[in-house]
Amino acid sequence: ELGFEPGFIETEELGMVEVNADIVARELRALASQHGQIVIVSTSKGGPEVAMALDALRGDAQASSIKAWISVGGLLRGSPYADRYMGGIKGWLAQIMLRRRGQPPGILENLSTVARRPVFEQLSLPSDVLMLQYVGAPLSGHIGEETRSRYRILRRLGPNDALTLLADELIAGGFVVTEVGLDHYFRAPDIDIRTVALTYAVLDELERRARGSQPTLSRLGEVADGATFVSRGVAIR
Repeated sequence: ELGFEPGFIETEELGMVEVNADIVARELRALASQHGQIVIVSTSKGGPEVAMALDALRGDAQASSIKAWISVGGLLRGSPYADRYMGGIKGWLAQIMLRRRGQPPGILENLSTVARRPVFEQLSLPSDVLMLQYVGAPLSGHIGEETRSRYRILRRLGPNDALTLLADELIAGGFVVTEVGLDHYFRAPDIDIRTVALTYAVLDELERRARGSQPTLSRLGEVADGATFVSRGVAIR
């Protein structure tokens, strides 16, 4: 009805980023051989996994049908909140808690900025893939009880969505749509409508590019630090 066929790539929710990235790359290669135009949508931890997969697929002729990537609240460069559990008594207690829950004890380190930032900066993302980052940008008055403590901890480091820094969600040369008032979890009564509208904007942009028309997103946005911020949101500098 909406004009596109949705699909999912199954990964381990608490799996290591590198392991899931291999799964994503393999599945994307298979999908690319069956479909002429693919738009990838990732959320949170899926962000760095897709980034690594796209880096691995760069130059692969089979992956040429991958046209766009929408990263929603992507932990592209990790979470400073995870950094707090890298050592000391907090790290020791976190390891015990994770083991008791049957969860991989290395997941916090794997999602830390110490681990993720160097990896992300070394990636070579394909320039022909339209990359859009959908970023929640809450102010202190928007934060609920569930995320307030994390937001306050990260606030001293800069604007954040209660799990990662907003600047760490951005990709140079990409487009950014910000949702002022929403945090990392994008809880809004009409989020489904917003998501469909965002998807259509990306599909419209791809169609315009294919026709050689003036790009819609480029016209609406403003360039700041290598990223284009769409007029709906606010510039993060």
